[in-house]
Amino acid sequence: MNAGTTAKTLRISSAVLISALIFFPSILGEIASVRLWAIGIGLVALAIETALSKRSIRARVLTVACAAVATATLLTVIELMAAHLGARAFAVNGEHLLVLLPLFAATGAQIMRSGMGRTYLTVGITAAALVALLALVEFAGDFSVLGREYMFLTSQREGPTRALVGSEHVLVLGATLAAFVPLTSMIRRAPLRLTAGAVILLGTWASGSRVPAAIATLVFLVQSVPVVKSFVVRNTRYLILLAAFAIAALAICAAFVWSPYIGGESGLDFSANYRFASYAVLPQVLLTLPLGYLLVGAPDGAWVVGSASRGQVDLGMSADSELLYAAFTLGWVGVLLYLIVLFGSLRTLQENFAVGAAASSVAVMGFSLALHGWDGMSNLWYLLIGACAYLLGRQHLARRARPPQHRHRHGTSIPGQGAVDTPRTGQPLNGVTLANPKRWSRGTK
Repeated sequence: MNAGTTAKTLRISSAVLISALIFFPSILGEIASVRLWAIGIGLVALAIETALSKRSIRARVLTVACAAVATATLLTVIELMAAHLGARAFAVNGEHLLVLLPLFAATGAQIMRSGMGRTYLTVGITAAALVALLALVEFAGDFSVLGREYMFLTSQREGPTRALVGSEHVLVLGATLAAFVPLTSMIRRAPLRLTAGAVILLGTWASGSRVPAAIATLVFLVQSVPVVKSFVVRNTRYLILLAAFAIAALAICAAFVWSPYIGGESGLDFSANYRFASYAVLPQVLLTLPLGYLLVGAPDGAWVVGSASRGQVDLGMSADSELLYAAFTLGWVGVLLYLIVLFGSLRTLQENFAVGAAASSVAVMGFSLALHGWDGMSNLWYLLIGACAYLLGRQHLARRARPPQHRHRHGTSIPGQGAVDTPRTGQPLNGVTLANPKRWSRGTK
């Protein structure tokens, strides 16, 4: 087995492990804690990508050793502090933000840096399509294909069947599949690209998760029409501006319009109005607790709202929003970090549509799902955060390295890549002089 085959085999194995963690945490949870699985898989994936990098052997060994020691140390300290405080929420939040996020973000950045992300993409999309097909079977047959009957039945509400498959929750299944819809835009063959995207989109709808399904549908329509996709890539700044206005509108409604009461008698009404009531509490949380509960989590009964159908509802125990969950976790710091990730994801659309759209989709779904509260699917978000950070950092360094006289005068915009220099005859391009630019252009069409 040559070096190339070995590297590909290792990357496929890493991608399979990550896909199992994201799509089938219920099966892994039968063996050991899903979070423990996540930490182990994160370490293995990072070690594989580091070992296959082009750095010196000494640098690679030191990187893997430091990652392993830091992970073990942090995990031990967090668990001891959680036991001392008597708060498992501290372990959940601490291990997600201080262990899993760095591990998977670093892995995502390494994958992008290696230029070998297509292997992970192929395995991930294949897994997503398989899960989507299983979700459609559950939707049509009204039963759990993995024998999770109790969880399946308790996940239902009024209306069509909600698929669960091997995910942690029907909402999580919908969010995970929705994130893979934009990633199918990287498939080269149009028939396969459209088929894979459509199957995964249908699986998202089969989960009964309305927000993820709506986002995935919008993204699928955008990426399926080249003119629209190019327009979005070229005009990302307007999308960012629109997002800023939406955040401002949400803040105004939370402070002055919505009330901390969940109206509606049906399950659908409860689900729709729950978020409005939770956001009505957000300003009070931030004013009362500028740093939240410092990873400990909200105590029982601290943030209770009334409802028409279920009586008193404790938001601290059921925060279905990353924004509210971040406020409970770290207050203003948590909210700011979430918004930075959201706007950074949108900015990445110009550098790589698939990665930027996937990361943006997950971040937007954070308005209706507490992303870092789930041990399986949250790692997909962390991978995408790392990929976005690498792409934005690379573009920033490229702009700084570009000669000032070429930054605006001779720039040409290429969708998905940003501005690049268009050289004239005899001018250097990355240190190479082009004697005949027409010949160069014909060779790149």
